[in-house]
Amino acid sequence: MTREKARSRARGARTRSPTRRRVILYGWTVVSLGLLARGFQLQVIEGEHWRGRAEQQQQKTENVPAPRGVVLDRDGVPLAISQEVYRVAVAPKELADPAGVTRLLAEVLGIPRAQAQRAVRSDRSWVRLPGIHSPAARNALSGVTGIHFERELRRFYPHGDLAQGLL
Repeated sequence: MTREKARSRARGARTRSPTRRRVILYGWTVVSLGLLARGFQLQVIEGEHWRGRAEQQQQKTENVPAPRGVVLDRDGVPLAISQEVYRVAVAPKELADPAGVTRLLAEVLGIPRAQAQRAVRSDRSWVRLPGIHSPAARNALSGVTGIHFERELRRFYPHGDLAQGLL
């Protein structure tokens, strides 16, 4: 009887096997068609949109200022010097003490108090203050939350227009 049971099991496996294979085949076919349809949608239908997003993500233009050296005459007197200067911006929503910051901006930057107050109480998220300021002003304001700095390198000529065309 054990051989008969084994034979009947083998026959049952053979009869179930084609059905199981068809179900798996249909499942793989449906999944493959779904992947092909999604690939077609991304590449052909929405392709231009995704190419534009990829280019925008990969390209960014930013000016990186190169530090320029000091130009000296033959006696070692500087004719042209690069100095750090800063632009100051205020983020009003980041300020903890607007009145204190208004007073500090007016004192350190030398701007009118009304102008500093307008910048501090603005509804905008970012306000750039006019003027170019020295590293001393940056040091005085560096610990204040909500005040940000943009570094620039400017070329100065200590002797004015002397040989400026050549330099």
